[in-house]
Amino acid sequence: MKEKFRFRPNVAVGVLVTLLLAAVGWVACSRELPEPESRAAKLYTRYCSGEGCHGPISPRRGGKRYWDMQYARMLPLMRKEGWKLPTQAETEEILTYLHRHARGTQAEK
Repeated sequence: MKEKFRFRPNVAVGVLVTLLLAAVGWVACSRELPEPESRAAKLYTRYCSGEGCHGPISPRRGGKRYWDMQYARMLPLMRKEGWKLPTQAETEEILTYLHRHARGTQAEK
């Protein structure tokens, strides 16, 4: 005997939330980087796109504190994987770039 299709609100809500989060993430991550030809954007892309783990994330995704935290969190992971780390000067340039274009800054608008 065939079982009738039953609408399950909890499942439907879960699917909708998942799709919405995926769409928001895709939009946030797929935007072109600001100043894409600048040295800072190229450094950011080289060091902060995970060498194949993920593409570069738009600086507009978070504020200055978010980027400070993310940058500090990722360096030990990069070191553990044996990836080349940015020099202190490159780090300063990358963070200046991220701060300049972070959410909530004038450059964002």
